[in-house]
Order: sequence, then C-alpha cells, then structure tokens
Amino acid sequence: QRDRENQRDRETERQSDRETETLTHKRGLWRKTTTKLGMNVDQLEQTLPSVREEVQDRPVECFAISNLTGAGVDGVNPGDGGCREVQRQSREPKSDRLDEEWLDVTDQCNVAIRQLHPGQMIHGPNFTLQDAMSVIELGDPKMDIGAGSRIRIQDCPVPLLLTTDQIILVCDRLLACIVTWLESHLLPQTVFTCVYLFNLDKIDHPGLRCFCKVSIALVGLSFDAIAAAAISEDEDFIRHAFGFSLESLSEDHVKELLREGLLFINPNDTSPQGEGISSRLEFLSSFYLALLRLVRGKTQQDLRVAEAFLRVAAGNLREMGANIFPGSESQDELAPGFYPDLNKHLLPVAPPRTHKILSRKTAFQMLETWTLNLSKISRGLDVPLYGATTIVSNPSTLTSLSVLSHVARYLAQDNPSILSRSILKNWLITSQRSFLFDSSRTWERLVAMDINFSEDEPYVSESECVVKLTPLVTRLALNLCKNRGRARRRLLNFLEVWDRMVHNIVKQCQCPSRENVHRFCTRVANFVVEQHVLLGFDCELYSSGEMCSVYAFLAHLKQFDSRVTSEEHPTPLNGTRLMESTFNEGTLWLYRAMRTFFIWMEETGLLPNQSAGGAERAMTYDLRFEAIGRRTFGPPYFSYDQFTDLKRSLTYQGESAIGELLRESETLLGFAKRNFDSSMRLCREGAMFTEFHRLFTLSDANMKSCARLRRAVNEPLKRCSIEFSVHNHFPLIKLHDG
Repeated sequence: QRDRENQRDRETERQSDRETETLTHKRGLWRKTTTKLGMNVDQLEQTLPSVREEVQDRPVECFAISNLTGAGVDGVNPGDGGCREVQRQSREPKSDRLDEEWLDVTDQCNVAIRQLHPGQMIHGPNFTLQDAMSVIELGDPKMDIGAGSRIRIQDCPVPLLLTTDQIILVCDRLLACIVTWLESHLLPQTVFTCVYLFNLDKIDHPGLRCFCKVSIALVGLSFDAIAAAAISEDEDFIRHAFGFSLESLSEDHVKELLREGLLFINPNDTSPQGEGISSRLEFLSSFYLALLRLVRGKTQQDLRVAEAFLRVAAGNLREMGANIFPGSESQDELAPGFYPDLNKHLLPVAPPRTHKILSRKTAFQMLETWTLNLSKISRGLDVPLYGATTIVSNPSTLTSLSVLSHVARYLAQDNPSILSRSILKNWLITSQRSFLFDSSRTWERLVAMDINFSEDEPYVSESECVVKLTPLVTRLALNLCKNRGRARRRLLNFLEVWDRMVHNIVKQCQCPSRENVHRFCTRVANFVVEQHVLLGFDCELYSSGEMCSVYAFLAHLKQFDSRVTSEEHPTPLNGTRLMESTFNEGTLWLYRAMRTFFIWMEETGLLPNQSAGGAERAMTYDLRFEAIGRRTFGPPYFSYDQFTDLKRSLTYQGESAIGELLRESETLLGFAKRNFDSSMRLCREGAMFTEFHRLFTLSDANMKSCARLRRAVNEPLKRCSIEFSVHNHFPLIKLHDG
C-alpha cells in the first residue's frame, strides 16, 4: 500500500512538472508572437480565454502570415515571396516517452486573425495554394481513388476454362475498354483491368491469346500516333503509359497470330458463336494493320493498303454489331477476368476521372465511326490528299488555302476522334511523309501558288516572304486539328500573331508580287475569322437572339473575301478554283438568306430573349466580334451601328416590309441552291461533294419553308422552329401545325 501511495505521489509531481513546463513554453510563445504583432503580453492575456491543455491530434510546428495582396500586418514586414515567418517552435521527441506532447495554438491564431488584412492568411512555411487545390478527402470513395481493397496481379485468378460465349464477352469487353481509354481515361482503369493481358502465356485458347496480344499492340500504336502528333489536351487523351509494356507487332506477326487463332476455330461452325469469334479476330487484326500503315507508312501505297484493310474491318464490325451476344448488355460487367481494383496502386494522387466502361453497343458504334473517318483519310477523299499527286505536274490544282479549307470542312463534318485527328496532322505536317509533303519546301510551294507565283519563275524558293509565311501557315493547320474548343481559342491567338508578324513581313517584302502577298495574307485572316465564328456553332455558344448578328457578320466577311479573291484572280479560273469560287459565292448567298430570315423572326417576335436593351445588345455584339474584327489584315470592322442600320434598311417600310423579308430570304436561298448545284457538277465525290450536297439539300428545304410561310400570311401562323440537324453551321427551318 505504501508503494502504491509513493507511486501516486511521484506521478502527481511529474504531472505538475509537465503542466508548469507547458505553461512556461506557451507564455514564451505568446510573448514572441505578440511582440511581432505589436501587442504586449498583458493585452494578449486579457484577450485570450482560459488555456486549454488537452492533448490534440496534430502537432503545430509553426505558423506564418502570408501577404497575398501586398498589405502588411501591423509590425510585420513581408519578406521575400510575400511570406514572413512569425514564430517557429519545434519539439523534438523524447526517447524515453512513448507519447508526444502537442500544443494547441487555436487561440493564438484567433488573435492573429484580428490583425490580418483582406487577402492575407495564416499557414505553415511549406503550404502552397497549388497543392491545396489538389487536396482530396482520404477514404472518400468518390474522391480517394486509392481507397478500398487492392488486388495484386499474382492474387487474381485467371479463368482459363471459358465457353465460347465467355470468350466473345471478354473480347467485347476489351474492345469497350480500348474505346473508353481513347476517350480520355486512364489505362489502369480501363484496358489493364483485364488480367489476361498480364498472363498471355497461360491462355490456352489461341483465338483469345491472339486477341489479347493484338489489343496490347493496338494500344501501343495508338499511343505512339497521338504522342507524335502532339495535339491532344487533357480532355482528349491522357499521355501516360503508367509503366505498362506497349510493344507494337509487325504485320507478319499479326497475320501469323490471326492464322493460328482462326485454325483453332472449326471452319464448318456456322453458329453465331463460331462466327462471332472469327469476326472479332479479323476485325481487330484488320484495324491494327490499317492503323500500322497510317502511323508508320510513308507512301501513297501505304494509304491504299490501309484503306483496303479498313474496308475489311468495317465489314467485320457490321457482323459484330448485328448480333450483340451473349445475352443483353447487362452482362457486359460479367465478363470473366476483369478486376476494377487491379491497378489502384498506379493511379495518381489527384481527383479521379469517372471511368465507367462503355457498353458494347456504344463501343461498336464509335468503332464504326472511327473506321469510317480513317477510311476517308486513307482514301484521301475528305482531306486534301486527293490532289497531292498533281502538285508537281500541275501545281495550280492545290494551294495552301485549299488544303486548309478541306481540313476545316472535314473536321466540321465528322468531328473525328483524337486518333483520327492525330493521323491527319501527321500526314499533313510531318515532313518525313513522301506522299504529300516530301520536303520542307512543299508547303512553301503551296503558299507560293496562293500568291500566284509560277513554278517556272526562279524566285519562288528564294522569296523571303514565302519562307517566312510558310511556318505560320503550317501552324494554322496544326491549330485546326485541335479539338473544337481548343481550336477556336487557338485561332484567336493565331490571329493576333498573324496580324503582328505578317505586317512586318509584307513591309519588308521585295518580291515583284507584293500586292499578291498582301491579298494572300488578307485571305488567310478572313479564313481564320470565319472559322473562329463558325466554331462557335460547334461549341454551342450562340443563343437564338444572336443568330441574326452572327450571320450578318459572316455575310460581311464573305463579301469582303469574295472581292479580294476576284482581284486576285482576274483571269479565267481552272476547275479546282472555279469550284471553290462557286462554293464561296453560294455560301455568301446562304449567309445573307439566314441573316434576312432571322431579321424576320425578330420583327415577328418569334425569337426568345428579346427583352435586352440596345446598350446590352451592343456590348454583347462587341464582345463577340470586336476582338476578331479590328485587324490590319482582314475586312473593315462591321460595327453594331452598321448592323442596326442594315436591319433598319430592310424594315424601313413597316409591316409591308416584314412580308418582303420572307420573299427576299426565299430568293437568296434560290441563288445559294443554284451555286451549290454548280459546285456539285464540278466535284462528284469526296468531302467537298458531301458538303455541297448537304448545303444544297438545306437550301432547298429552307426555300420551301419560306415559301409556305409567305403564302400563309393571312392564315393561322404555323409554329416555326429551327434545328441544326442537317448542318452544324446552318439551321433547318421547320414548320409545325398549330
């Protein structure tokens, strides 16, 4: 009993010593801190409540005052970087004690807060706002991608005794993972959740083994193509391999694997399951071989072979999509050999991306679209490659502006994936390709043809202005291959660079065709402005109330461009330039028709959001167009006052003019229709023909709608609506009863 009493006395003494030491330490800390803040100890002690001495969960080694706005704390001079350490107290752990003593400085911080100015904060010396933006809540399954169970590869069972239906399910799931990965998701969360990819030697079925090997090679080849193009953004593609082996296969190796896989399948098996495995093997092999030619090829023959492989792949894909089996799409997640938690240790410490794997039906639809886009590129019918073989023999058939126009129309029609855009960019700009651009001077030759230099003139290659303009033109082509949102922003930045640099180039130009150089630079600026405005439709930036001003601005721009083009080509045009001239004239009529029709809709009150005042509309108009309109090279700025004067001139006769607006729209649409019909006669295939046909169909349908509206003036007005279902940049006028 005496021993227990003595032990209690010793513990009481030690506790008293610790309390005294803690209080002495805190008084010293307060004294040093308040001295820096310009307060004495008595004032601070009167302000502070009773000292809390309970043990806290986290030690506080230091705190600092950050001067974020330049204003200082009383008595504190901000140091370098706007941060001044007020006090640093660290307590070294004692070796003879298991418990660490913690300090609570909440009250001190509360006092310091009263001395802070707006924009200042208290933080530790290693704190940065950039790191704080990436903070995640540990253990939250929505934020912490590393939370939960983790599975090692050696602990994952590898199902080997698979039925035919299960093999088909694995193949479809793996294709869906590849498509999901190319839609800007992470490899560890998509493709490499399949345990078969880590155990290729254990797979007994030759068909499944072939499919897995070619899948890895396809991922590696796609990764190389996108990385080489260097046009992807984070929203397009994640350029991180996470240490996975992504070796590509040669064409002979793939054909040998395909042969082994097909030999294992009974050729007399005509059941859906037997044909399902063979069609998937043939599709993946054909798609990979086509992509291999497009990525590693250098000649026109490579493009032709790639197009042949893509035709085979498209046929196999149709067979795969005709019967999605086994069972319904609810079985997609039941594919054996897929473990979502397999690679959690490889995921970055950052807010995660959603990684829901696409369904088989959606994946097949996207693969069909990608196959079609790649087939268009390989055939050269939807990009300017189709005229490349005539560059040397007849250079006037293709110019740099025609190349840019073809690329812009192709991208606007199909909105291709990052893989298709990367291949397109590599073939257009990379100098190693011997098919289209076999040397760095080929783009210079195209620019020279735009300036009306003849190939026989000796100063084409030596012209300093051509050499300086060519890198800017190729940079413009690269910007067009970006995704739509990035491309629109890059075009605005490019316009500023073009206006600044070209001004000096033209000023120093000493070639005989200096006026042609100036006209070419103006046409390029017009092209950039037009594409910037049109991409606003693709990005869905314009409201219904802005449509009239947008088409009025485009009509003004196209009219100025047509005048510059007519001055540039006073002589009769050849077939290609005549086709482009006719198309541009038809586009001008269509811009005017849409402008007039939307003026009619405004006058009749059919457009929403018309309550804004004139000052607000003028501000919106200037914010939309002033940055791109006031340029040295380009049309005079079409101001808001000019726009309102144009509307007033069309409606100055009052109510009688409102009915005439429909008649004028109908007439303008007729002019556009005839020009597009003439353009189709000059070009009977390819992306240009598709564009002409779409605009011809739209002009004809809108002309009939305007005629019906005009004849129904005295009848109950039909409900009128617009929708961008036929073309991304021009609406279709639809009438509804009621």
